[in-house]
Amino acid sequence: MQTPVLLMTTDAAVSTEVAKALRANGHVLHSATARDPRDLIAALTREPAPVVLVDLDPQPRQLLEEIGGVAERFPASRFVAILSKVNDEVLMAAMEAGVRRVLPKQSIATDLQGVLNRLTSNSVNRGPQGDLITIFSAGGGCGATTIAANLANEIGQDGQPALLVDLDLTYGSLSLYFGLEPHYALDHVLGYTQVDVDLIRSTASVVGPRVHLMASRWTCRALALSCGRRVTRTSTRSSTPRACRMASPPRSRNRARTRCSCSS
Repeated sequence: MQTPVLLMTTDAAVSTEVAKALRANGHVLHSATARDPRDLIAALTREPAPVVLVDLDPQPRQLLEEIGGVAERFPASRFVAILSKVNDEVLMAAMEAGVRRVLPKQSIATDLQGVLNRLTSNSVNRGPQGDLITIFSAGGGCGATTIAANLANEIGQDGQPALLVDLDLTYGSLSLYFGLEPHYALDHVLGYTQVDVDLIRSTASVVGPRVHLMASRWTCRALALSCGRRVTRTSTRSSTPRACRMASPPRSRNRARTRCSCSS
């Protein structure tokens, strides 16, 4: 089954390149090509499209502000942005606008097919494919963070992927445990109508080859305040964003098989 892809661009060369890339993998261009957000709204109103490609050149920040409203109005569509130069500031703004992926224009021929295949895959509707393990604590200092981190490490060492989700929105410290400084946290994805694998991959911080972490929003806010960044309701921003980095865990917690117990 062919998937119609709606394109917004004013560049004929981009239209030609996108159409060529789509023909190779069973996707087809939508019958209409929008030139601006107003055209895009009209096209989606007439005929919904599961995937929307948005050309952000030459003013990505201005267009993203408008695309955010379009994405909110049409939650069933998944938005992919393409532009000439990708940087951290644009990536953050795109995520806040509801864009699922951002692609450099020079990679359309090589990467667009894989992005569209993931976005239109039915795998997100197959139900759970793994195990959900929930760890509660009676209070601070009971060792829930250490147990969760060690358990995820054990699962990763056994060859299985593990996603840690820090649901302590007040004092979540898994990011600090692993020495991470995440830009994105759990609250960045809560506003999405549908959370899929692609969104989680772009939001979670990398702990190791098979272990990822969805950080608590408290960690991002605490780091932002300590670095003097401006903090908003759903994001942390700075004029010079700092990439996430991983440091060695504290020496006392470095072993994956550390035994933990609650204490009063």
